[in-house]
Amino acid sequence: IIGAGPAGLACGYVLAKAGVQVTILERGQYPGAKNMFGGIFFSDQMVKLIPGFYDQAPVERFVAKKQYSMLVGNSQIAMTFEPEEFKSPPYNHSFIVRRSVFDRWFAGKVRQQGATIICGVTVNDFVWDGERIIGVRTDSGDENVLFADVVICAEGANSLLSEKAALRNRMSMRTRCISVKEVIALPKDVIDERFHLTGREGAAHEYFGGVADGMLGNGFIYTNLDSVSVGVGVVIS
Repeated sequence: IIGAGPAGLACGYVLAKAGVQVTILERGQYPGAKNMFGGIFFSDQMVKLIPGFYDQAPVERFVAKKQYSMLVGNSQIAMTFEPEEFKSPPYNHSFIVRRSVFDRWFAGKVRQQGATIICGVTVNDFVWDGERIIGVRTDSGDENVLFADVVICAEGANSLLSEKAALRNRMSMRTRCISVKEVIALPKDVIDERFHLTGREGAAHEYFGGVADGMLGNGFIYTNLDSVSVGVGVVIS
């Protein structure tokens, strides 16, 4: 499996649990080191793999409150959703996580099922036998080739391998966005007071309109346990 993000780890978890010999290759120094992520983890699939995972996983908060705001100049029109069912299991399948922490926890669960995860390895190309992929070639050179009965590509948003092998078309700049995010440390009690939260409740604020300065995009603020993630993203085109 190429890539130890949520898709690659979930795939490895299921296969290893079924008794398949699994090796996951990750180019980052650890799972989650090179993630592309704002902060909200939707867990409707994870809860099927590990029921009640949120009681043991390092989630920051569950999303108890969602707010959508349209910005016009210095003004905003906002809608807030705070249903009571968001505040009890399975918490609307919405959690605020830090992937550098969460992915490492998930990788530990995958290893417990018997899978091997090798980090710091970049897969440069597939190994072909006619029209069939029979392995991968890593950045260590021609001598470092790993053969497999099945190769699963879970490389994420930057699908360079798939495009190189003509397994998918190059994505249009109109279907890609670029985002920047800053994580700002704040004491938990300050966050709770400012966002009107208690316990492990979290808030997800999404901003549209003027925040993108005329471009197609949006901004966001997500509350971690003792910090807030503030960011903005726009379509590349």
